[in-house]
Amino acid sequence: TGDFYGNFNNKREIFDTIIEEIYQAIKTIMDRATEELIAELKSSPSGQLTSRMVRATVDKIFRAAMDYTDLFHILRREGLGNDPDFNRQFNRVWESFVQATRLALEAYIDAGLAKPYDTDMVARAVVPMSISMMLYVHATDKSKTDDAVDAISAMLDGGIMKLTRLKEKKNARRGAKSAR
Repeated sequence: TGDFYGNFNNKREIFDTIIEEIYQAIKTIMDRATEELIAELKSSPSGQLTSRMVRATVDKIFRAAMDYTDLFHILRREGLGNDPDFNRQFNRVWESFVQATRLALEAYIDAGLAKPYDTDMVARAVVPMSISMMLYVHATDKSKTDDAVDAISAMLDGGIMKLTRLKEKKNARRGAKSAR
């Protein structure tokens, strides 16, 4: 272990390296999964997003991210709350996950496969929920991975559809008020 620590000047450098490794790996996975989903949708006869497609995309991202749960636990145990500079760095990376998720959702909309909705709000809900579920499953019972993927997929799939309908209703009410 001395060889490992010899590669870093301090504990903070270790944390920064862990954060960057997790972020780059998960962002790459998210980008690839989004591209694959959009390609599948564009080649689909109906062009409609199905629950199966959402689940397959979430499953790819979730299972790949599970490979990094030990690193997440180290960060949570050793870094968060103990060092204000580390917390700021972690928050920047957290925000990067949110933005990467938002961009993935917007790519889906930009491809003409969904009506616009508040992608930032959805991303801010999905990221902490996904990370929490991943840590929970890893710490308690890895056989619950499918259940966690099902829960996240159902909330994301149903949530986006419901959010779109709510936005349409809100816009219709605004239109009716302005017409008066």
